[in-house]
Amino acid sequence: MSLQIQYSKKIAKELGKVAVYLPGEEINVGDIVQFPHGIGLFRTAPFGSFQKITDLQNLGANYEVKEDLGTSDSYQFTSYNSVDFEFDLGGKVDLGTEELPSGNGKLKLSFSQKGAILFYAVECNKQYINNILNLENEIVDNGKEMH
Repeated sequence: MSLQIQYSKKIAKELGKVAVYLPGEEINVGDIVQFPHGIGLFRTAPFGSFQKITDLQNLGANYEVKEDLGTSDSYQFTSYNSVDFEFDLGGKVDLGTEELPSGNGKLKLSFSQKGAILFYAVECNKQYINNILNLENEIVDNGKEMH
């Protein structure tokens, strides 16, 4: 099994989210993507990395992207006994002055197993398509089928 599929499955199990793209890949609200391993007989969610086909803007669809202004979410997961952190703040702090303390801090990560995962996503805000029903109706009215 590929490392990407192992990653997707582990994130889904540990965080309850479907990891459909690897960190660093760009995906935007309105992108239309295809998955190599979709929902099937024994699966209820897609897994594997997606391939972008097009986006709603290229199809001429009218839609508005909104951002959930509620509390942001943070997600973190580290493979058990596979990832080590070492912090070295490397500076002396003098709180008796009005200047900010300075130093050369270092962070060292060590992975002791193939496929070990370190996942941190901090202060994530959700974006969504406002009034998805209007978009669905527009697609149907234009003769496109929505799955």
